[in-house]
Amino acid sequence: MYFLLVLSKNFFFRGYLLQSFVSEWGEKKAAIITSLFFSLTHFIRPITDLFVLLPEMIGLFFVGYALSYAWIYTRSLYLPIGIHAGWVYVVKMQKMFVDPIPHDLHWFFGGDRLVTGAVAWMFMFLFLFGLKRVFENSPIGSKSIHL
Repeated sequence: MYFLLVLSKNFFFRGYLLQSFVSEWGEKKAAIITSLFFSLTHFIRPITDLFVLLPEMIGLFFVGYALSYAWIYTRSLYLPIGIHAGWVYVVKMQKMFVDPIPHDLHWFFGGDRLVTGAVAWMFMFLFLFGLKRVFENSPIGSKSIHL
């Protein structure tokens, strides 16, 4: 079930929107717009607390940005789908292996969604840096791309 959701999101956001926006506005602007839209679509539900919503939106923006650049570097949906599926798996399985974080540390470690804390944001920055390092030196990503 979750894999079908991951597939459909990636086909829409990276397979259609991002590719359309890249040809129209360039890679960086397309990645930002697509990632913002990606994060906003996760909030089609009642909003009860803005202070819970904002960190989650920022985290999902970073996830969308990383997935966008996974497509930009490879020009393939395989890597973004794999990353997204792995991320969803970790989010769904974390409760089986990790005790919940005390509420006063959510800002650092994140909450139930795993994208709301500074640790997840640092992971996304490190992931983007690593992705850039790997693909700017490979034949696949030989063209210069600026994050």
